[in-house]
This record gives sequence, C-alpha cells and structure tokens, in this order.
Amino acid sequence: MEKEKSDIKAKILETSERLFARGGFEGVAIDEIAKEADVNKSIIYYYFTNKEDLLVHIIRKHLEEFETVFRNMRIGQAGTVRETLRDIIGQAVDYMSRHVDIIKILLRETLMATPKATIDLVQFIDPLWNLTEADLKAAFPRAGKVAPLDRQIFINLIINFILVLGWFDYKKEADVTRLKNAYIERVTDIAEMLILPPAPRKTEGQR
Repeated sequence: MEKEKSDIKAKILETSERLFARGGFEGVAIDEIAKEADVNKSIIYYYFTNKEDLLVHIIRKHLEEFETVFRNMRIGQAGTVRETLRDIIGQAVDYMSRHVDIIKILLRETLMATPKATIDLVQFIDPLWNLTEADLKAAFPRAGKVAPLDRQIFINLIINFILVLGWFDYKKEADVTRLKNAYIERVTDIAEMLILPPAPRKTEGQR
C-alpha cells in the first residue's frame, strides 16, 4: 500500500516536471497534470497543497539527489587539483544532462521577476559549492577561496552546458559525448585558474 502511494506520488512529480519544463509553470494547470498522469485531480491535492507545492517538491527532490552525488565523491583521491576539478565538473554536467527538465524549470524561475519557488539556479548549486570548496581546501591547501563574482561565473558556466547542447542540437550520442568532454575541459581550465592562486613572480634578485 505504501509503495503504491509512493509510486503515485512519484508519477505525479515526474509528470509535473515534464509539463512545467515544456509549457512553463504558469502555462500548466492541475487538470492537465491529472490528465497526463492518469490520476484524479483530488489525488494530486491529497499529496500536494497546490501547484507551487508541486514545484517545491520537484526542486527539493533534485537538490537531495544532486547533494548525494557530490557527497559520494572522493575529493582529493582523483590525483591533482585539475583532475579533481574535472571530476567535479563532469559529475555536475552529467547530472544536468540527465535531468534537463529541472534545469529548464529553474532557468525560467531564475529569469522571472516573481518566481513561484524560493530558489533559482545559482541557489540550487550554491550550497553544494560551499561543501566542495571546503573539501578542495582540505585536500589541496594551495587552493584559494573563490571570490563571489568568480563563483557566479563558474556556476553559470556549468549550467550553460544545457544551452550549448541545445545550440548544437547533435543527434548522435557520440557527438554529444565529444561536446560534453570538450566543454568539461574548457570549464576545468577556467576553474583551475579561479581556484589556484597564481604562482608568485620572481624578483630580479631571484632570477
């Protein structure tokens, strides 16, 4: 019985996420979600207070999954700082590639003047960045603290992979994989520059 309830709730969330990504939060009605999920509208209101509550549950689910991915990473065991950064960025890009719908929803929410959820794309990643930055510092003492502006640039670079993927519109999986790997390398170049302080310049007497 509990499993059946859990399955119904998951189906409602999956359907809502797909419809919100396709038509926008404002453009989707509860009636449409009920029809697409093949459930009675009263069932949706049994599990969720309203449409905003549905959106909050969708975002919370992905936050928990995303956090699990990062917490399971062995930061510092990949080798160098660059290899570790590439692994972190790769994990983030992989997650977003598998869950494009939530990124589309958050993009819309971020751009709205009055978002329906109290979280945007940057806030979605920001707490995980804090954890990751602390772990990096512990594993690699030379890693510096990233300035707030640089942090926003870095986060947006990761997010923008979804837009880049749409621009190229590759159909073959091999082409998508090549694009993804190249993108991860480019972002890693920038992340390495932001996180590692520049080597001190030699003075005339040291040359």
